[in-house]
Amino acid sequence: MNIYKLIYFILAVIFAKCKSTMRVVSASPSTIFTKYPTTTPCGGILTERRGIIQTPNFPNPFHVPLSCVWIIDASTTAWGLPNVSINVYLTQQYVLSGLTFKEYMYYSDDFKVPSEMETVVKEENVTRTASVQANSPFLEISFQLDNLYGTQLRVMDHLLDVYGFNITYEVDIPKPYQCNSQLCSFLGNCYANSNYTSYYCHCYDGYSGVDCSSGPLCTNNEKYCENGGVCKHVGDLNVKCLCPYAYRGNKCETHEFLNDENECNLSSKDSTTTDDSIDYIACSSKCLNDLNNIELCSCHQNNEIGHGRVRFEVTLRLGNATLIMASDNDNEDGKKKLNPHFTALLEKYISRFLRNSNISRINDLEIFSKTSSENDLTFHFFGAENDSNKVRESINRMVEKGRIGNFSLVSTHYALHQEPGLVLQSLEAKPKSPQREGDDLVLICTAHGSPRTTFSWFKNGFLLNVTRSIRKISIQRKYDEGSSNIISVMRLNSTEQHDSGHYTCLASDWGLDICKSIKIEILAPPSIRLEPPSVTMFRGESMRIRCIASQSNPTKERIGYSWTKNNALFHSDPQFEMWEDLYPDGSILTIQNIHKSATYLCTLSNTLASVSASIHVNIVDLELMSICRENLSYGIKWPATSSGPPVLHDCPIGYIGIAQRYCEQQDYNKSEWLVPDFADCINQKLLRISSEFKELTYGLQKTNASTLLRSCLEYVMSHYDQFLPGEAGNLLDLTKNIYEYSQQMDDNVEKEISSDVTLKIIDMILVNETSLNKATQVQRLQELVQFVAMNRESASFVLPSVVANPKSISSSAASISPMRQLKSLQIFKSNIKTLPFSYQIYGDQLFSNQLYLSIDGSIMLTEAMSNESLTISIVTYKNLTYFLPKMYFSRNSYGTDINYIPASKIISSWLFYSNHTSKTAYLNLPLNAAHVEIIFQHENSPNNEWIPLCGYDSKATYDPSWRTDLCITENLMENITRCICPISGTFVVLLVKKSFNVSSLKINFVLDTE
Repeated sequence: MNIYKLIYFILAVIFAKCKSTMRVVSASPSTIFTKYPTTTPCGGILTERRGIIQTPNFPNPFHVPLSCVWIIDASTTAWGLPNVSINVYLTQQYVLSGLTFKEYMYYSDDFKVPSEMETVVKEENVTRTASVQANSPFLEISFQLDNLYGTQLRVMDHLLDVYGFNITYEVDIPKPYQCNSQLCSFLGNCYANSNYTSYYCHCYDGYSGVDCSSGPLCTNNEKYCENGGVCKHVGDLNVKCLCPYAYRGNKCETHEFLNDENECNLSSKDSTTTDDSIDYIACSSKCLNDLNNIELCSCHQNNEIGHGRVRFEVTLRLGNATLIMASDNDNEDGKKKLNPHFTALLEKYISRFLRNSNISRINDLEIFSKTSSENDLTFHFFGAENDSNKVRESINRMVEKGRIGNFSLVSTHYALHQEPGLVLQSLEAKPKSPQREGDDLVLICTAHGSPRTTFSWFKNGFLLNVTRSIRKISIQRKYDEGSSNIISVMRLNSTEQHDSGHYTCLASDWGLDICKSIKIEILAPPSIRLEPPSVTMFRGESMRIRCIASQSNPTKERIGYSWTKNNALFHSDPQFEMWEDLYPDGSILTIQNIHKSATYLCTLSNTLASVSASIHVNIVDLELMSICRENLSYGIKWPATSSGPPVLHDCPIGYIGIAQRYCEQQDYNKSEWLVPDFADCINQKLLRISSEFKELTYGLQKTNASTLLRSCLEYVMSHYDQFLPGEAGNLLDLTKNIYEYSQQMDDNVEKEISSDVTLKIIDMILVNETSLNKATQVQRLQELVQFVAMNRESASFVLPSVVANPKSISSSAASISPMRQLKSLQIFKSNIKTLPFSYQIYGDQLFSNQLYLSIDGSIMLTEAMSNESLTISIVTYKNLTYFLPKMYFSRNSYGTDINYIPASKIISSWLFYSNHTSKTAYLNLPLNAAHVEIIFQHENSPNNEWIPLCGYDSKATYDPSWRTDLCITENLMENITRCICPISGTFVVLLVKKSFNVSSLKINFVLDTE
């Protein structure tokens, strides 16, 4: 207690004794708190040195309105001892309002002397306040609450049904370690040990650590945080990353500054400085290449570039220049080559002469040949602008003297030119950061220097190359002769949150690099998700629905949440429907005893935007309909539901997105679960690759396409046997996008690498029969294979151009190798030089099938080849039928129902012009001009009702669009069929029922069976 408080306390006691209506009181509890009613359900006078204060029925609900007052009286215990105070530890404090702590120097039933300290627990500080310390002998704790709901702390999943508080007080020296619900990560209770000597977090099941922050979202996903960040739980469903120095972002994915050796280090002096008073700072050539040959650059904002630096260029005429001229020929530009030995000697003489003239700064003095005259030479150096007169006088003296060292000068001929040295004046953003997503961003970099100044732009230390960007980014350079200012303007149209980061402008002139950096923050509207994403309930049940902003809150403001039911507002009532705010963000809707299906809409809003998401609560009656029982599959507990819309569920740990599963009614009063669909789930490893690819397409030279494809290959090699059903669709799309970017932007070597890696990725996808489960996925895979086969160069092989009889080349054809020895597909390609043309492939290279190809020398093809060459490409799929329907159903032109089954490997063949563009024209020629003859080995017919027919389509799809009227079918054996088909298309043997006119079969409509 300081001296002022002591005086205040003494005066208060004297004043109390002087009151005639008041008897002298001691510090005993019986004389302090005599006027509180005995019916108060809580509160009281606390005189022990330690104790517990809690609301009635803690942690369960209590009756409201509630008014409680506790008085901690420390005047007769340990008060006055060194460093002793009243300390209240908010160990289990869950109320958001109504709790007030107020100090008193003196406290009696009719006289109180308040101190200056008062602490009010509010929603804003309830999680940040771990303790309250009072340095006065009395502390009043008041709790007033009128409404029980909407006033309690709510955190998923363990703090949804707690009410009130259970806090500990001590009259003692404050404890060095304190805890509360937040410091225990909302995943444990903060307790005092038996003798109150320490406090600790007692973690809930499944969580551990001093602060209970180690849990399944971190331990099952060890690489969630990047760049060495430490993963920490905040409640059950949220994690945060503690980032190491120089990293930031939700996952520590963004570099604040590069380490020192990769920065543009600034230096204020060099060895030729003679005047320490000059403030001259320059950043010189410290933008380096890392091990992957990626250019890096960064600047600290506290470094400033000094002004007043100029370049002096001097031309002298030597009396005899033969000494410094090299003996070999002139440069290609006509300028004379200089002898390096005599040039270094002359530079030494000039530098010494200038230093003796009291010129304060001489940097980077260099002699170079500027003209074709043998006697003229030019040198330049950088110095201070206020030395201009000294430089001119010094050069005059040098020329008048007629000699510099051992070299004679022509005194009547010299020239001195002065131009500003490089100074980076400013880097500014318009509009200023932060800015809204969707706005244009303009960065203006202004330098003062010579007209030859160049600029480079970097983001987070990596070069921005606008020529390799598929978005609209423009960079313009302007020069103002009057002010000698050079301006580089970079414009990013329609910004995204991905554009946030540190942007660096690097100006370069005469070997000097200077850079400035600016931090740009793009604010995106919050996105929203509901948990669970879909709900099926039995009549009379209760449940909770969570509404959460699924990304960090960039504005750091409180997000507002609201709910509607069937597009109408409803009153929050704990007996029916009630919503409460969640910490750190979100809202939870509790529905009690529901009897009717309804649609609930959650809306969240901040200053950026308002977004909404809805959920339909489906009510089923066990007595009226069959259901699919609760089922565990692929690590997800699928709740009981009825047939109808799919059940939605968050993807398994390690994935982002929503999985779905249908309950299908098989028969009356019988429903069964179908296989779950994970096509919309993307693995977090792929998500990181996708993020890097997006940066690459925005021009950021942090990586390249082939490196990203290798990362995809590493992922599929380690993961292909664990694919969730349909999961590989996202990998396929990402691979396709990266490959197309490579074909558009890269050189031929990189294109070849990308083609090779892409084929290996596709091959591994096809190994797992459940990797793809959508018709669009299967179609995109075939399109990508076709695109790669068309663009691949080095694997092409030349086949014999003229063959009279295909059988005559069987030996040579057997030695021909496909593009790559893959497990699930084989690709063959050849450029056709002359016509006619034919060849064959058979054996293991075609998965035990045989293919004969024949192209005649028709006038049409001969004329076509006079302008462009032709290319033939053949792909054989080992197991593509695994990803197609087991049986197709359709109807022919006579109205007859048709059932057919794919029974063989699938082979595709394309003949196209070799112009190597994405718009390559595929040639469809009549059978007599060009055809493929394929001998298929296929499955045996189940019985004599099925016959094998050759099927043709442009691609294998889920649609029943196979045609049997375009190929000639010859049944050689029960399981061997010859198909003679058009040269361009996709071919298979179909087992077809006999209940139709085979000769007229033509499927004339499409039935979507997906």
